[in-house]
Amino acid sequence: MVYNKSMKMIKRLFSLFLIFTCFVVLSAQEILILEPESQVNRNDRKCSAVIDCNIPNCEVYINGVYKGKTKYQLQDIPAGNYELTVQKEGYDSVTYLICLSQSYTNYYKVLLSSETGFINLSEVFFDSEIYVDSTQVHTNPFEAAAGERKIKVKRFGYEDFEKTVVVEKGKTVNVKYTANPAVFVLKDFNISRVRINPGEKGELGNCKISFTATAKGNAYILIIDSNGKEVWKRDFLDIKEFYQSVSWDGKSQDGQVLEDGVYSVILAAEGFQAEKEVVLTNEVSYPHYAYTKSGLGIGKLPVAYKTPVNFGQLSVSGEPWISAGKNYFSFCPCNLQLAFVSGFTNGLEFSASAGMYLAVGNDVFPFDANFAIKYNWLIKTQKVSVLNAVLLRYGYSSIDNFSPYGIDTGNGLGLGYVAGLKTPRGFAGTTLEFVLGAENGKLNINNNVIRWGLEYSHSPFENVKLDLWTAFNTAINTFNPSDKCDYNFLFCHAMDIGLDVLVSPERSPFIIDTGFKCLLFLQDSYPVDKKGNYFSLKIGLSYLF
Repeated sequence: MVYNKSMKMIKRLFSLFLIFTCFVVLSAQEILILEPESQVNRNDRKCSAVIDCNIPNCEVYINGVYKGKTKYQLQDIPAGNYELTVQKEGYDSVTYLICLSQSYTNYYKVLLSSETGFINLSEVFFDSEIYVDSTQVHTNPFEAAAGERKIKVKRFGYEDFEKTVVVEKGKTVNVKYTANPAVFVLKDFNISRVRINPGEKGELGNCKISFTATAKGNAYILIIDSNGKEVWKRDFLDIKEFYQSVSWDGKSQDGQVLEDGVYSVILAAEGFQAEKEVVLTNEVSYPHYAYTKSGLGIGKLPVAYKTPVNFGQLSVSGEPWISAGKNYFSFCPCNLQLAFVSGFTNGLEFSASAGMYLAVGNDVFPFDANFAIKYNWLIKTQKVSVLNAVLLRYGYSSIDNFSPYGIDTGNGLGLGYVAGLKTPRGFAGTTLEFVLGAENGKLNINNNVIRWGLEYSHSPFENVKLDLWTAFNTAINTFNPSDKCDYNFLFCHAMDIGLDVLVSPERSPFIIDTGFKCLLFLQDSYPVDKKGNYFSLKIGLSYLF
C-alpha cells in the first residue's frame, strides 16, 4: 500500500512538473494552445488529428517540418504535445501548441487573416476605371494584398496611368494620379462572329462589331461586298466613351437580305483604317436535328451535317411502343439524353450520349451509352451542297439488338459512310453503317447489323422541319431459337420507318420533337418472344446550349 501511494504521489508531482514546464516554455515563446473543435474516440490507444483552415490549401508544419496542405490528417502518431504552424502567402502565419491524447482523433480549425494594406489615389476623377493587378476596384481608397501591386487608371480622353507600388501590411500607400490628354486613336477592333446566316433568328443571324476609342472623335464602319460595292454603313459621330459597338444582321442598308459570300468590314477614321471579313452563309444554323447513336441525324440515321457552332443538347422524350404481333407487348420508355457536339476543326464532330429507359410493367431498366466521331466535308455548287461524312462510334447497351427500341441499339463498334444533297430548305441523303455487336461491353461475332437508310428533310415554314426516314437492317450471325441456327444471314431482317416534326419557337433554344415510328420484322427470326411489328408515338423537348 505504501508503495502504491508513493507511486501515485510521484506521478502527480511529475504531471505538475510537466504542466509547469509547458507553461514556462509557452510563456517564453508566446505560443498559444489550440483547443480542438471536436474529439472522436478511436477505441484504441493511438491518436490522430485533422488540421483544417478557413483558407484552402494552406501549408501545415509540425515541429517545423512541412507535412502537407489543409485539410491535413495526422494519422496514428504518439500522444504528446506538438508545435503546429499554418501559413499561406498573403496571410499572417500562426503557430499553436496542440496536445494529443491517446485513443482520440482531434479536429482543429485554424483561422488565418490576410496581410493587407491600403492604396489611396488622389486627384482621380469619378468616371475613371481603376485596376489593381488587372482586377477592377470600385472604391477609393481600397484594400490590397501586401506586396508589389500594379495600378492602372483608365479615363476616356486621357492616357492610361500606370504605376507599381509596394503595399505594406496595415499601412496606406498614397499615389497621385496624373492626367495627360490622349490623342484620338481607335483600338481593339473585333467581330464577335465571322460566319452568320441572315435567315437565322438569334445570335447566329448577326454579329457584333466593336472597337475602343481613346478620346473624342469621329469614325465609321463600312461593309462592302466582294465587288467593292458599299452595302452597309454606320457613322460614329462625336465619340464620348471608350467602348463602341454595333450589330449587323447580314442585311443591306435598306433591310434587304444579302447574298451568301465574303464581305469586308472596314473601321475607319481620319488617318486610320482596319479591315476584317465576315462570311454570310446559309450553312450556319442551330442543329435542329435528331441526335442518333452515330451523331447528328434524322430519326435514327446519321447525316453529314456540318455543324458550325459548338453546342450542347439536353433532351427528354416519352415514346410508348405497342406490338401488333402474335405476342402482345407494350413498352413505355422515357429517354433522358445529354449530347455535346463540337463542330470545329473544319468539319470534325464529336458526340456522346447516355440514356435510361423506364419500362412500364417490366422488371428491366435498360441503359445505353454511345460515343461517336464523325468527319464531314462538302462540295459546294451554285444551288446545292454535296455533303459527305465518315463515322466511327462505340456503344454499350444492356439490351439486345432486336428489342422494340429498334434493331440497332448502338451496342458494339460501328463504322459508316453518309452522303447527301442539301438545299436552303431541305436535305436528301443515304447512309450505310456496319455495327459489330457486343455483349456486356465486349465485342463478339454475334448480333451484327448492316444498316442502309434513306432520309429526307424539308422546312415548309421557318423554324419548322419535317423528317422522313427509313432503314433496312441486315442481320449477320444471329441466333435463331426456332431452328437453333447460330449463323444466319438475314438480308432484310427488319425495317425502321419514321416521320418526325421538329418545331423551334422563334428566338428560342428549345426544340419540340414529335413523331411516329415503327419497326417491322420482315423475316420470322430472332427472337420468338418478341415477334411482330412495333409502333410508337414520340413527343420530346430539347434544349440547346
